Amino acid sequence: MTIRSLYDFRQALDGDWAWRKHEIASINLWIKADEKDSPDLQIRLRHAHVALYAHWEGFFKTCCKAFIELYDSLEQPISKVHSGLVAFSLLDLMQSVSAGKKAYPVVELIDEIRSGTKSITLDPTKIKTGKLDAAALHGWLRVVGIDATDITVPNDLIDNVLVATRNIIAHGSKKPVERNEYLDLATNVEELLETIKSRFLQHAEQTLRSVRQTQ
Repeated sequence: MTIRSLYDFRQALDGDWAWRKHEIASINLWIKADEKDSPDLQIRLRHAHVALYAHWEGFFKTCCKAFIELYDSLEQPISKVHSGLVAFSLLDLMQSVSAGKKAYPVVELIDEIRSGTKSITLDPTKIKTGKLDAAALHGWLRVVGIDATDITVPNDLIDNVLVATRNIIAHGSKKPVERNEYLDLATNVEELLETIKSRFLQHAEQTLRSVRQTQ
């Protein structure tokens, strides 16, 4: 799906969140249905936990990619592009400069920026969130220009439970998962992703309004 408008952006987020939310709800029902704590319950809980993390990282990545694709379609001059997005667009160049330890590509870049001739390309496929803990989440929100100071991300819940337990299970360890702990975690993750979705939609709307006002 090509994202060129607020409508496209909303459709992309709504569509991606809908199937993820349905899957999380279905898994939760599957867990709740096992009232007698059958021998297979721990298998289900471990699978559920890994799937929950996948939706946490996957939906956040969808939001970032969709916004970057939308912003790239606006073709803004570099002087008006948020510094986080400028930095994102220059990642490949900076990595090659670091590897080659040569200054002249940076000199050329600085000259182009100062002259106003530098254009940037925002490639959403280059988004690599890696381990999406609380610090990474806030870092990526800053890259896309969202003020996340009022978004409460409980580090103990995200870092020490969601991310840490997922890593232990994904690397092959037989870590037990408590049913109620998982269900509470799923509720909190859903609520947090709903908040993030809302903030991305607000940010996209504000960005488009700001661009229109300066044209």
